[in-house]
Amino acid sequence: MTRLSGLLPEGDDGLWLPLELKGEEPPSFGSMAGLLERMRDELDQQFRNFADIRDEAMRRQQQAQQLALPEAEAKLARADLKSAVEALSVIVRTLEKVDQLQRQLVADQAALDAAPQTLEAHEALFGRLEAMIEARVAERLALKAGARPQAEPDPPPAPGLHPAGGGGLADGEPV
Repeated sequence: MTRLSGLLPEGDDGLWLPLELKGEEPPSFGSMAGLLERMRDELDQQFRNFADIRDEAMRRQQQAQQLALPEAEAKLARADLKSAVEALSVIVRTLEKVDQLQRQLVADQAALDAAPQTLEAHEALFGRLEAMIEARVAERLALKAGARPQAEPDPPPAPGLHPAGGGGLADGEPV
């Protein structure tokens, strides 16, 4: 099955046209989580390396001030310190983004796991949604016509769905 990376506006026949076809399957949760973890490990190592460079540059800058070393050495130490601090800043922002992606990946996986997994569950969910829409349309039409809306009870939950309407499978329901 190929994925679409985007859609173009309607074609001459009124159908949406694929913009670009991508590979067969999107990466799995495990492969994405592994990639993000390897990125985090690499960024952690780079952070330690640049922190060491920063510390060394600070030491050299202090030595230059205490020992009255030539101006060229002091400038080099300041430049090294500045570039190390800038690199650390970029690494921290990247680590924050990796953390955000990891959290989003976990949330997406949890949402996917909570979604109905059978055709019957999907049909029941859509049936409940359709009943809710029809009730709301009837209420709005009644308001528009000047009549008071009649309170109709909520449609009963579909078999296998939580009564609260969460859309997930009931406890003990097979997937």
